[in-house]
Amino acid sequence: MAEPPLNSNTRASDVDTGRDWPAQIADTAVRVIEQIRDKTTRPAITVARALVFGLIALSIGTVAIFLFLIGTIRLVNGYLPGTVWTTYLLLGGIFTLGGAFLFSKRKPSNRPA
Repeated sequence: MAEPPLNSNTRASDVDTGRDWPAQIADTAVRVIEQIRDKTTRPAITVARALVFGLIALSIGTVAIFLFLIGTIRLVNGYLPGTVWTTYLLLGGIFTLGGAFLFSKRKPSNRPA
């Protein structure tokens, strides 16, 4: 096949790359689609995964805290004399002291009143 003549409207690069234009169009389409996917789908998948794993961790953590509290109350109730109210009094005092300690370590906000 003969080469098309170069005129003032034809660039040399058009003539050189004109033979394999279907492959170039396919490569360009794949590249553009990958760029779009990198900017849209991957961040959405990352956010969805973080949300799902965060909810799973929150639910497992909540169950673990309740089971720990129930076990602690039953354990302390077995060793303290009296009824269950002494256990509640002891654990309530411990949690109150812990909360007061954490409250004393807070930083004041810089917002005007």
